[in-house]
Amino acid sequence: MRRRLPAHVLLVGAGLLACAITPAAPPPKAIRQVPIVFLEGQPHRPFVELRIGESVGWFLLDTGAAGNVMSDWFFQAAFPGRKLEGGRGFAVDFAGVPIPTTVVRGMEVTWADGHAQTVTMSVGPFSQVGDPDGLAGVLSPQRLIGQGEALELDFFGRALRWWDHPRPHGAFYSVEDFTLLRCTASTDGAPIFSWATAVDGEPVWAMMDSGSPVTAVSNAHAAGQKLLPRSAPLPSGRGASNAPLEARAAAAEVQFAGIPWQGRVAVMKLPLLECNTAALIGMNILRRCSVLLTPAWGSVACAP
Repeated sequence: MRRRLPAHVLLVGAGLLACAITPAAPPPKAIRQVPIVFLEGQPHRPFVELRIGESVGWFLLDTGAAGNVMSDWFFQAAFPGRKLEGGRGFAVDFAGVPIPTTVVRGMEVTWADGHAQTVTMSVGPFSQVGDPDGLAGVLSPQRLIGQGEALELDFFGRALRWWDHPRPHGAFYSVEDFTLLRCTASTDGAPIFSWATAVDGEPVWAMMDSGSPVTAVSNAHAAGQKLLPRSAPLPSGRGASNAPLEARAAAAEVQFAGIPWQGRVAVMKLPLLECNTAALIGMNILRRCSVLLTPAWGSVACAP
């Protein structure tokens, strides 16, 4: 006579069968996205378009920026006749000059997809934000992430995407998580995104700086590695990460996200050495990458 299985065994078996036939969760989808644009004559500087008040302008996506900034000329065009009011603050110009600002909280910006977002914006006379290129200002991507969101800066695919899923990268090339450092020199505690990389085989902490067209190492690191500056000029006439414009270039190999990159790096005095950061990864490398940011961690994926 055949023995019957106990009822609890049947229930367990049914549960396992149900799990086995349950369809897999759908792949994550971006909540929304807007294009990243590389303007003519600026091949290594990523911009997005924003409408603020009555004006539309180009804003630089700069992960090296502690906050969002706007040129005073653009504020006047966006809000004709409005008096600039807010708290007092300061920011650093592209030339490395501290600029007094007015901090405006609750400013509404509208993205290219029509989505409106409220941000804090520092307004000041930024000489190289508005002149000579007509650029309206700078956006700090780490200031654009909502709770429970992830922000993807897909420089390779030229798109800025918001996700409601923690890890949407999937099988996009190689992925490497990186540590978020919080710089003590930052007055507002903005996170500085950096990770362990290597320059000519020497481990070094490198900050991700999408506002810099070039990759750079500190003078001290270059001296220790005997990276001798060349006489060749840098590929940009502007300073990287607000560093002095007289920086020179040296040949080096950068091991980044598991991919070796060979080329010129800038040798300069970096302003983040107090944060134990002796290098920065600029857009000459980041342009082939997609970077995912959350309030707690990040990852980077690069085309080989």
